[in-house]
Amino acid sequence: MRSGVVRALGRELRALPEKERVQAVALLRDYAPKLRQQVKALRVARAAARELLSSEGYSRPEAEARFARVREESEKLQSLAQRMTLDLADRLPAAQRAALLERLSRSR
Repeated sequence: MRSGVVRALGRELRALPEKERVQAVALLRDYAPKLRQQVKALRVARAAARELLSSEGYSRPEAEARFARVREESEKLQSLAQRMTLDLADRLPAAQRAALLERLSRSR
């Protein structure tokens, strides 16, 4: 499953000049497996928290630990996405970065 942001980014990359588009697509392909893995880890952590909250074996300390795990996985995903964004920004001139950000903000 691809998030709306990733879909929008993919659409908007088509508007880049060929050289930058090729570099950006290669970068996204490099990050894709890591992003998928981290999204999966976050989903697993969320499912574990939901499962405990709805179970007869509910325990507040365990729920707190599971929510801490959700926060940890979410932070890892956010950090990875931000690294990818910075790596993409490194490859684009300022005008193209600005145009890409503008198009992405409109596509949400």
